[in-house]
Amino acid sequence: VNTMLERFEALSVRDKLFAGFAVPMALMLIVSTIVFFSLKSLMNSSYWVKHTYEAIDMGKSITTSLVNMETGLRGYLVSGKEEFLEPFYSGEEQFKVLIAETKQKVSDNAYK
Repeated sequence: VNTMLERFEALSVRDKLFAGFAVPMALMLIVSTIVFFSLKSLMNSSYWVKHTYEAIDMGKSITTSLVNMETGLRGYLVSGKEEFLEPFYSGEEQFKVLIAETKQKVSDNAYK
C-alpha cells in the first residue's frame, strides 16, 4: 500500500489530474455498460411477460367460445328448436378464429 501511495505522490500534477478524471470515467463506463445490459434483459423479460398474458387472455376467449357452443347445443337438445343453435354456430366460428390467432401468437415461443 505504501508503494502505491509513494508512486501516486511521485506523479506530476498533470498525471494526478488525469488519474483523477480517468478513474471515475472508467468506473462510469463500467457501470453504464452493466446498466445497459441489465435494462436490455429487463426489456426482454417484460416482452415475454406481456406476451404470456396476451396468450392467457386468448385462452380465456377460447373458453368463452366453447361455453357459447355448449350453451347453444344444450338449448337445442332441451327444446329441439334450431334457433337455439345460434350460440353454437357463432361460438364455433369464434373458436376457429381464436385458435388460428392463438397459434400465430405463440408460434414464436421458444419452449414449444
